[in-house]
Amino acid sequence: VTLLSCLVDTELSFLDYIRGGTQINFTVAIDFTASNGNPSQPTSLHYMSPYQLNDYAMALRAIGEIIQDYDSDKMFPALGFGAKLPPDGRVSHEFPLRFPQETVYRLSSGPFPGTHPVRSSLPLRFTRSSIDTFYLDYINGNPQNPYCNGIDGVMEAYYQSLKSVRLYGPTHFSPVINHVARYASAVTDGSQYFILLIISDGVITDMAQTKESIVNAASLPMSIIIVGVGPAEFDEMIELDGDEERISSQGRYAERDIVQFVPFRDYIDRRGNHILSMARLAKEVLAEIPDQFLSYMRTRGIKPGPQPPPYTPCPPPAIHPLHTRRSSLEASEHMVNFTRCLMLHFRECLAAMGSPDLDASMFSATGLCFWVFEGLWWFEITGLYGEEI
Repeated sequence: VTLLSCLVDTELSFLDYIRGGTQINFTVAIDFTASNGNPSQPTSLHYMSPYQLNDYAMALRAIGEIIQDYDSDKMFPALGFGAKLPPDGRVSHEFPLRFPQETVYRLSSGPFPGTHPVRSSLPLRFTRSSIDTFYLDYINGNPQNPYCNGIDGVMEAYYQSLKSVRLYGPTHFSPVINHVARYASAVTDGSQYFILLIISDGVITDMAQTKESIVNAASLPMSIIIVGVGPAEFDEMIELDGDEERISSQGRYAERDIVQFVPFRDYIDRRGNHILSMARLAKEVLAEIPDQFLSYMRTRGIKPGPQPPPYTPCPPPAIHPLHTRRSSLEASEHMVNFTRCLMLHFRECLAAMGSPDLDASMFSATGLCFWVFEGLWWFEITGLYGEEI
């Protein structure tokens, strides 16, 4: 036997692209229609029990905690649909999950009567308004910027939204699909991939528009996960999954399968083990994402980027942390100097890594984290105490 030629082709994996720099962008869309029931009643799918997570929260936690490991900045857009919004009661099918717009704290030196930890899993912007007062502006509530910091931030925004919106209807999927598709259409070179998680309880009322949106999105770097919660029949959602028959709209067929539907009730542990239920759900929901991701890259001939060299972190700056016996004024002045030094050091670190223009990064030191996002510095502080004004 004479071998005339041999071609060795490397089979690329999902992780090859992640290591090569492809960014995963995760967006959540939650159903706030009235069919979920009154959130104040235990029978509601949105009921906030002090003892356990509801189905929406379990789905968010189970899927988000895995996906966020592949998202470098962990800043997740969180959307809602099917609710009446304050103050005028208009119905929206594409709104950012709400959170208080502004809280004001006077920074203090440590725990003493009348103070409490200044804490949030949401990114905060600190604005110096006086010698010892800072404004904490939450990023949520801005229609142009519905981002949350990690799954904990999404969970907080979800719970706060239930207190401010009125559940209504109907159930429209197409607006949130189109929302993510607009971003995906702007980045088709393989540098970013978008995943939309829709959690809903009922019958889709804009089925034709949703099919058209999915057919359009199938040519984009995008996947859609649909989790059905509650006892309803999910015939429309099963149809959108496209495993049995490729989805079509007005004679056009989806270029590839981008939808994965899972009924949450099929993965609930009958013994009440919610951790096991969440693990089962996450395993099933995320099973198709790598293949959907690779199908987009392969059909467009996109190869993963070169893997970066091992990262050597910069040494932390020599700055003393806040001391518990400082006065409020001294603590505030120290905080300003502390953040100023950290910002300078962070810029030096980015320059040393060859990424001085990085637009979304995180740096942590001595209980303080901050992000560069859309030209603003966003802070999160631990171990700091304050008096709410």
